[in-house]
Amino acid sequence: MKKMLLMVSCALIFSACCCDKNEHKTISKIDANGYAYAEVTNDPYKARIYTLKNGLKVYLTKNSDEPRVQTVIAVKAGAKDESRDNTGLAHYLEHMMFKGTNHFGTMDWKKERVLLDSITNLFELHKQAATPEAKKKIYKQIDAVSNEAAKYAISNEYDKMVGALGASGTNAFTSHDLTAYVNEIPSNEIERFMKLEYDRFTNMQLRLFHTELETVYEEFNMGQDHGSRMVWNKLFEGLFSKHPYKTDVIGLPEQLKNPSMKSVMEFQKKYYVSNNMAILMAGDIDFEKTIQIVDKYFGRMQANNSLDRPAKVEEQPITACRTFHVATPDQECIAVGYRYGNPQSKEALYLNLISDILYNGKAGLIDLDLIQQQKVLEMQAARQPLKDYGIFIFLGLPREDQSLEEVGKLIQAEIAKLKAGDFDEELLQAVINNKKLEVIQTVDDRYSCYRFLDAFINEIDWKDYISEIDDMAKLTKKDIVAFANEFFKNNNYVTVYKHTGKNKDKVEMEKPHITPIAINRDNVSAFAQSIYDMNPEPVQPVFVNFDEKIAREQLAEGVNFYYTHNTTNNIYELNQFVEISKYTDKKLALAFDYLPYLGTSKYTPEKLKMEMYKLAMSFNAVSTDGKRSYVELRGLNETMDQSLSLMEEMMNDAVVNQEAYDNMVQDILKDRANAKLD
Repeated sequence: MKKMLLMVSCALIFSACCCDKNEHKTISKIDANGYAYAEVTNDPYKARIYTLKNGLKVYLTKNSDEPRVQTVIAVKAGAKDESRDNTGLAHYLEHMMFKGTNHFGTMDWKKERVLLDSITNLFELHKQAATPEAKKKIYKQIDAVSNEAAKYAISNEYDKMVGALGASGTNAFTSHDLTAYVNEIPSNEIERFMKLEYDRFTNMQLRLFHTELETVYEEFNMGQDHGSRMVWNKLFEGLFSKHPYKTDVIGLPEQLKNPSMKSVMEFQKKYYVSNNMAILMAGDIDFEKTIQIVDKYFGRMQANNSLDRPAKVEEQPITACRTFHVATPDQECIAVGYRYGNPQSKEALYLNLISDILYNGKAGLIDLDLIQQQKVLEMQAARQPLKDYGIFIFLGLPREDQSLEEVGKLIQAEIAKLKAGDFDEELLQAVINNKKLEVIQTVDDRYSCYRFLDAFINEIDWKDYISEIDDMAKLTKKDIVAFANEFFKNNNYVTVYKHTGKNKDKVEMEKPHITPIAINRDNVSAFAQSIYDMNPEPVQPVFVNFDEKIAREQLAEGVNFYYTHNTTNNIYELNQFVEISKYTDKKLALAFDYLPYLGTSKYTPEKLKMEMYKLAMSFNAVSTDGKRSYVELRGLNETMDQSLSLMEEMMNDAVVNQEAYDNMVQDILKDRANAKLD
């Protein structure tokens, strides 16, 4: 017998999101240091929401599983906030926020500033120049002065500092509604991190601007051959006739060719202000110490009490279908999109539930009707909420010798099934159970920062945000069917056919000539040195006595059982592994891929998936590329016994289906062919 090791994590019960909406109440409190904050009763995240005197929002939640803190600094400023004749500013600014300030990233700010001011003025002249020849002449000047300015720049000093802090996942992203800056830091580095971020957000300078243009131009050019980006752009173009959402976040090519450092700085000065920002933190934090540190630095940030942003552009109802055909070299697909209201609308609530009824990766209508039965290579249905309007999208990939039109008909058939109420009412409760499980998992993995981000950007009161599952639980099948018939009409959607081929509408951004610059990589600014010289209090290690924490039993000869109690939440996890890999048994990985398509003597494959989903049971079999193969089971404590029983039945009573195997082989070959097109 092959030796097998199992680990079970048993949990104490913790109820999440199981109360009525009227049990979620916002309570105002004062902490020990006099800081006012709000919290919500029965909040699974146990969040504190502070508002500093300058209007800065601070969302905090605690998770002490490891000494790390996920941080997101959010700004309510995205592509829709740009002037329509000057797009791309928010995205440019996101890139430039990593280049430094007048305190770091520079060896001599006084001398560098004179050159940067000159470059700023030259870009304005470049933008106003009437002919291509005149623009090229001015750009030569920009290139020459930029080379001089680069002699004072210190390359990647921000990255070096956050690296010294022990940060990971350093990144940023821009959307239509927001820009967000992301770092995960050790829990003892909050002070140094806040000092660094405060300087970055208040003293940012447009250093090495013209070399970063090359990066943005390359990003634009790559997007012209990227199928998903072209599909997304066409969907937005079809669903929005007037709203800024119709313009790609990266900006319009003619405007990208004529950048303005002055406009980027004006955008930053206008929107990067305390009453338009939030700091979001989830992890091993002390609430009251943390808010003091945040206030010490960001409490000095200036507000803009006369902040005016573009008025919302109202769209008229869509009354005629629109169809687009695009081509890029990668795999073909079809997308069908509908427009709905803002995140606080009735439509948003219903579509949140409907998205999982249609597709949840396990037992939605699309999962069981199309994916389980191998009628498409892939299909998804999901909503994309935005602050002013949302998009509900279906995305399908055809199998070999299947047309995009055929996939489109399958999408409409699933919509018709939803509208006819042709689904089990038990699916509604199953969706709610799985959403509750998702909340518990979100709290545990510090992903709650992104829940805070949703609530902040979309201006949803936290009480209402965490009540959404309760609100969905009140919806009946009759409610869902009535809404579906009202929302999914025959004339209010956009279809995009994405073919494999050459993009005939491709717009190539010609990169300007840039003389290679000398980069100062080893210099250290005085500000950076001050960061390095700060001595944070060391993290106190917690040593685990494994003999006490992990119990051991032998279930049978060669089968060892290790288990421990999960005292954090009511989730269990079971891992079984065996010393066989896909190298020692080449059929094993294929068998693991084949298993999800099989039923048992008691359950059809579709019924089996539904039973798993009703139990909020996550089952995964993985053949690793190392020495072992794993079987993983995870779910709610209350359904552990049933889930274990069902897993055993799946593993021991799988019924062979030759047609499913043959289809799987064809789909593997199709996937490989699609990958070669990328």
